[in-house]
Amino acid sequence: MPSPQAPSRKTAAIISRPSRPEVAQILPDLLTWLAGHDYRIVIDPQTANYVEGPEVVPRADMASSALDIVVVLGGDGTLLSAARVTAAIDVPLLGVNLGSLGFLTEVPLEALYPMLDAIALGRAVVGGLIFATVATLMFVPVVFSMVHKKQGAKAAALPETSHAH
Repeated sequence: MPSPQAPSRKTAAIISRPSRPEVAQILPDLLTWLAGHDYRIVIDPQTANYVEGPEVVPRADMASSALDIVVVLGGDGTLLSAARVTAAIDVPLLGVNLGSLGFLTEVPLEALYPMLDAIALGRAVVGGLIFATVATLMFVPVVFSMVHKKQGAKAAALPETSHAH
């Protein structure tokens, strides 16, 4: 009789915008949250400038890892960079906006942990954005809102925004 296997550990990657000192302040709590939810954590070299401990994986090699989520700390440029390097794998990107303006990074820093909690509870909606470049067209799953079940109804916890396509 085969023995039941323990569920495999989830893996989260963190990709950060270079030269953002607030990343150093965000990482300790983020790493604690991810470890507390049994994630194996990998980080890109830009993130490694602010913290020691997690395995460092070059961005170009991120797609060779079996990732369950990528937390992107930065802005739209950082999210697009993460989308390019993970386009070959089907992994949701959680774009956390560290700037004042973000069209693609819809999650403000103050909503990071409520969003992670929603993801952990299976209440996050994963949508897709299509990014067109000269050489390629890619569909990237992006975590864009939370859904709470309240008396059988679904309500978006974060406001939906419309994007010009």
